[in-house]
Amino acid sequence: MSAPIFEFKGYSVNNLIYSKSNIEGMEFVDPDKDLGFVANHGFTDDYSKGKLGLKVQLTSKENDAFLVLEVDGFFDINQGLLRDDNGNDRQISDVHQIFLANSTAILYPYLRSIVSMVTGLDNSSSIILPTINLRNFSSET
Repeated sequence: MSAPIFEFKGYSVNNLIYSKSNIEGMEFVDPDKDLGFVANHGFTDDYSKGKLGLKVQLTSKENDAFLVLEVDGFFDINQGLLRDDNGNDRQISDVHQIFLANSTAILYPYLRSIVSMVTGLDNSSSIILPTINLRNFSSET
């Protein structure tokens, strides 16, 4: 069995706002209609570490609760991410795409859990983010 291409080291919550009134300057989406999360990522210069940031701005179905959540996930990168199965160097765009899709698959469940936990503390109808198919995920989110 080969080593994983990167290892999840943990995450941090950078911003969490939950309000019963609309937060000025923010545009919110109903998660049942549009997930509307933003993903951004980056690497150290030597590609030994990677970071993924996920951000969501959501409103409840009743439009009476608003949530902003930003989390960062941290990863150690194995050199296997930089080379294909034949040992050839990957294109940098491919490295970014592989990292983005896989790191999002790892970090998204934490984001989902935080959203449902925080919104569930307020009432019995918490916001539940849908599962997502990351097979065709791209940096255009």
